This record gives sequence, C-alpha cells and structure tokens, in this order.
Amino acid sequence: MQHQLFEKADTKRGRFRGLMLSALQHYAANAHRHDQAQQRRPAGGFVAADEVMAEGGNTAILGVDRHTPEDAFTQSWARMLLARVVDTLDRECRATGKQTHFEIFKRFMLMPILDGVPAPSQRDMAAECGLTEKEVANRLVTARRAYQRLLREEIAQYAADSAEVDAEIRDLFATLSRPV
Repeated sequence: MQHQLFEKADTKRGRFRGLMLSALQHYAANAHRHDQAQQRRPAGGFVAADEVMAEGGNTAILGVDRHTPEDAFTQSWARMLLARVVDTLDRECRATGKQTHFEIFKRFMLMPILDGVPAPSQRDMAAECGLTEKEVANRLVTARRAYQRLLREEIAQYAADSAEVDAEIRDLFATLSRPV
C-alpha cells in the first residue's frame, strides 16, 4: 500500500493476481531476510528433530512445509474465489425463489467435495423435496449453469478478455486439484 501498488497496475502488463503474487513474494523475501538477520539462533537453542519426533511430535512442529508461499497464496485465492461464487449463487437463488435449486446443488456438488459425504441419489432427493427425479436433474443442471456463469463473471472482473477468463478457470481447477 505504501508503494501505491494499485496505481501501478496495468492490464497490458499482466493479470492483477500476478501483480498481487509478485508483491507477496517481495514482501515474504524481505520479511524472511529481516527475520534471518535478527535471529541467527533461536533463544532456547536448537532441538534435534529426532528428539521432537521421539516425544510424539510431528513435522508441522518442525516447520516442515512442502508448499511454497506461492502455493499457499494460490490455494487461498482459489478457495476465497469459490466461496464468493457459492455465496452469490445462494443469494441469487434465494432472491429468485429457487432455494431448492441451491439445496440440490449443495447436496450433489458441494457437500461431497467439501465434506466428503456421498451425494444422495436423485430418487432420494426427489422424495425429500417432493419432486420427480427429472425435476431434480433439471434443477441441478440449472444450478450448475448458474454457478458456471457466476464463476465466469467473478473472474471477468479482473481479466482482460474471455481468453484470459478461460485461462484463469484452467489455473483455478489445476490449483484445486493439487493436494493441500
């Protein structure tokens, strides 16, 4: 913020997310350099990793991180983006009287991914909602299309054109397919 980063943003020079990632990298490098210069040795001394593991510790205590700051930033960005899109879909469905659409979408698409629960059968969902299986299938397709539209709209807010939106969506799903 002190360096007026937002004023320097230029769509001709790349994606806004790239600018933010670059700023994060510079900040992390400077913070790391500062931390290392201040503290060459921990105040309590060094502890052998074998001792920590022998006392029932795990690698998280040792600060072992197999992910880079870039991975953490990208994962965080992807999760926040999807959360905004889901919230927007929920509000849109409520506003148009299509709460059942969102509930079906949530039960079939979101809960299996986020909570690891199995998706219900269309027959069970139809009985629960008082619909036919065909109506459940149609509402699921309608909600999925709305979700895809909202995702594209969200990304289009900071993408230069539709090709960049497509590239961002590919990046998003590649990011989410990597282990956390």
